Amino acid sequence: MARFEICIVRPPRGRDSEAFREVAESLHYALLRLGHRSTIVENAFSSEVTSIVLGADLLRQPALERVPESAIVYNLEQITPERALDNPDYVELLQRRRVWDYSARNLHAYAALGAKVQAELLPVGYVPELTRIAAAPEQDIDVLFYGSLNERRIPVLEELADAGLRAKVVSAVYGPARDALIARAKLVLNLHFYAGNPFEIVRVSYLLANRKAVVSETSELAAPEDGLADAVRFAAREELTDACVELAYDTARRGALEERGYARFSKRRLEERLAALVGPATWPAPGSAARYPLRLRIGGGADSPVDRLDVDAGARPEADAVIDFGQPLALPLKLRTARFGSLPLYASMFDEIVARDVPGRSGEWDAAMANWLQLLKPGGSLRLTFAPEPGKHDAMPARAADGRSWVRYTDEFWRLGWSEYRFELVDRRYVLSPLGRRLQDAGRGLEEILREPRAVEEMTVSLRKVFLTDQEARLGAGMAGGSRPADGSAGRGV
Repeated sequence: MARFEICIVRPPRGRDSEAFREVAESLHYALLRLGHRSTIVENAFSSEVTSIVLGADLLRQPALERVPESAIVYNLEQITPERALDNPDYVELLQRRRVWDYSARNLHAYAALGAKVQAELLPVGYVPELTRIAAAPEQDIDVLFYGSLNERRIPVLEELADAGLRAKVVSAVYGPARDALIARAKLVLNLHFYAGNPFEIVRVSYLLANRKAVVSETSELAAPEDGLADAVRFAAREELTDACVELAYDTARRGALEERGYARFSKRRLEERLAALVGPATWPAPGSAARYPLRLRIGGGADSPVDRLDVDAGARPEADAVIDFGQPLALPLKLRTARFGSLPLYASMFDEIVARDVPGRSGEWDAAMANWLQLLKPGGSLRLTFAPEPGKHDAMPARAADGRSWVRYTDEFWRLGWSEYRFELVDRRYVLSPLGRRLQDAGRGLEEILREPRAVEEMTVSLRKVFLTDQEARLGAGMAGGSRPADGSAGRGV
């Protein structure tokens, strides 16, 4: 049994590093299936384990020197002479470390560049754990495109709207928020950023794993990978709109493509390919849970699904671990659990956090919200359920019902020193007490009822972790430095 840490490199404000998330999770699950121990970390390198580094091309000196000699660099970028000239330090790193590469074309490119890179081929592969997006009951998006925009992509996307298609275009959306859009979409468009791009297997593989129809631009360099020629509807750039119209309105043809794409890609089992590179191990025992928890529950509940970590602030017998979220957490935080063994908590670990055991005083709330923001993936959801406590004015639940308390964690993120992420308020729901229901029956409005002590028995607040926009980051930096915007917009969302 070997120990691996899959390290995602994320530069400051590097939101696009989330594009590596599904590859990291695939490696993680495949390693677990082989019996190895594995965790996912960000910007953390250790010589005590084998680090598998994703996004090492984003590193610059002196950070490159922190990559241990025992590390494996998994290259997911196209290797070209232009890229080598732009980033010679990365090419030098590839010559001094063990390298896995996703593309057979790159193996030939290294030799053509004269680079002495001993790369081993590891194509992007399938793990069952990433089949996790269920189609929405109503697919109200005909075509979804997610990615950066440029002069090459915009005209094609405008053509979709001109053809009468309900097209949804988003940028810098990852994790659960992106998955929710995928669930609502009939198909997803894969469009090259540059004319010479190869087939974007990293992006498309996640869609195929979730039975999503894909229309992809093809070109001389964008030939489909082995076994995937009919898994995707390929079309030349000028024919993409027609291909999208064809599939959006033909349910049977679209369904056949979804099933064929899944069938083709699911044969590319990653653990089989990975076994040739790292070998199998004998842990865990057959039949034991080797899943990596994607959800975190804090307080309450007796059931313990295999993909959820249960923690408590007190010694609840059925809890997996005891954590005081009212104090700042130093991540990664190593836990010892009966169900998951030794399990580190690290940044961007969970899709969802559900909390009932909430802190009491305001200072503890600030620490808890910062901890939960760290632990959630971008786009991940935080759902808090609690009873407002009248008379305790220093306690968050005493002030939460009117909604103003949450501004601190949404629009006024800068007060807490948050510089990359914040929360956005998604929803608030209330369970009224008998007093509250009497007031409602008497015709009192909700806002008036919420101001009445003991009118609310329980409330649930849903928030989502989002990246700061560039404008919000500048605003936050200015407010933290003591300056105020000229338009008086302090405290408002931008």
